[in-house]
Amino acid sequence: MRALELFGISQPAPLLLALIRARRSGPPKLRAKQFNETLQVIERFHFQHTIVAQLRSSGGVSEMYAKAARELFAAGSDTQARANVLSSIRAKLIERRPDREQFLLAFEERFYFTDQYTRESKLIRYLLANFLRHFNPTTRSDDLSIEHILPQSAIKTSADFTVIGSIGNLLLVSPKINQRLGEKPFKQKRQILAGDGAAFDIGNVIGETTWGEREIANRTTRLAESAYDEVWKLPL
Repeated sequence: MRALELFGISQPAPLLLALIRARRSGPPKLRAKQFNETLQVIERFHFQHTIVAQLRSSGGVSEMYAKAARELFAAGSDTQARANVLSSIRAKLIERRPDREQFLLAFEERFYFTDQYTRESKLIRYLLANFLRHFNPTTRSDDLSIEHILPQSAIKTSADFTVIGSIGNLLLVSPKINQRLGEKPFKQKRQILAGDGAAFDIGNVIGETTWGEREIANRTTRLAESAYDEVWKLPL
């Protein structure tokens, strides 16, 4: 629900309220598994459809949520009826998700962050934190800093904003590791990331021997594929 707030999505509100009511009321209460799975599908759908692909939702989506909310309320304590309602809404959302190629193309040109372009910093943090939790689940994803592998100073000399600010050039690291990385050459950054910073590596930065526009583009593609196929996969 924090993700939906970050996305600025209000369409699912009727269903969210109905889910919370069903979860709190009873007996029998809506099972946690049904509650969580439905929320996950809603989050992943809107990440794929609204945030990445930036597709417009027709009034049909709002009506779909409202109808599901009414049906869930009407189901009362009938566990099978509630399960059918939630299974149906999840299936409808999954059916409306963007196809893989559409998602990948949109993802690769969607996310940028620099000190001069901070408009979507919270969304970038959400994105990187979810990747980090997926690939390195034991690594805490709070209180971390955004690191530009190819430093931002390169914007003035040899690289374009869309290269430096690309999601393929970003990591979430601890303040301590961020300070150690600084603006060191990639060879030294790689050694730090392969050592004390290994817990923060996503998209196999330490597998590269050089770091430039080609490597950043390749990593962006790898992250896009992981996003669609694993981290925000639909169906779950």
